[in-house]
Amino acid sequence: MSDLLAMATGSPWHWHAHLGGWVAVVSLAGGYFLILRRLGPPGRRATPAQLGCFGAGVGVLAITVTWPVADLARHWLLLAHLVQQILLLLVIPPLILLGLPRWLIAMGTQPPPVEAFLRRLANPVVASVVFTVAAVGALLPPVVDAEAASSWVVAGVLVGLGIAGTVMWLPVLRVVPGHRHLSTVGRAGYLFVQSLLPNFPALVLIFSKHSLYPAFARTAALGLSPVADQQLAGVAAKVLGIAILWGAAGAILVKAQQAEEAGIDPDPLTWDDVEVELRRLERRPRRTDAT
Repeated sequence: MSDLLAMATGSPWHWHAHLGGWVAVVSLAGGYFLILRRLGPPGRRATPAQLGCFGAGVGVLAITVTWPVADLARHWLLLAHLVQQILLLLVIPPLILLGLPRWLIAMGTQPPPVEAFLRRLANPVVASVVFTVAAVGALLPPVVDAEAASSWVVAGVLVGLGIAGTVMWLPVLRVVPGHRHLSTVGRAGYLFVQSLLPNFPALVLIFSKHSLYPAFARTAALGLSPVADQQLAGVAAKVLGIAILWGAAGAILVKAQQAEEAGIDPDPLTWDDVEVELRRLERRPRRTDAT
């Protein structure tokens, strides 16, 4: 109903509440602090840095899924649509992951099926495929048109992008105990590859001479032609994606260099990692006995 009202007024600036978006934001924030309070070990529930990262992630999520970004992204501007997707893929997931205390992640990944599933997802090749399929698939014209017609499709696509972004960042952030696939240089190289894989759709948008998305044919209300909007969206996707991913790669390399100069292991083994390995060793004899 709210989307129909916005379209009927002929203005993207007609405010309305996105109840589904706000429910997701409040549920995420409320669940986080409830878990910290009920399950967190006394004295080490979460560091200020973790609280700051999680709060920033929730704040960016609130901006992404509510007015005016959500309205512009659905009916009015392909540029806003691409920015929304970039935030869901590249900005919100790492902030949320970095905001989770290691004890909470260790607790959630303790069941063997969960641990095995995450170990496969955190494989760089698997994560790259998931990220590329999601980033490219969300830009297919039939998918974009379906989003313009159905709030359920919008919700499904946004959730899917958030999951794909989380998977992509797993090999980089190493927040899951016991999962170590890439060296420091490998992580930087992995991020560089991620900046190249979804580039083809951005180039198509930049150099296309006609509009590919009927859902965004109303951009004249904002002073842009559909083709100009499309080209700006392609440039934004390319520039923002490279800036975020290369910036993260550079930060990883600089941090590792500073740690080495200070005589500190840039990738120290934690007790959570040791516990995961001990649990794996405990399960191996059981498999042997069972066979």
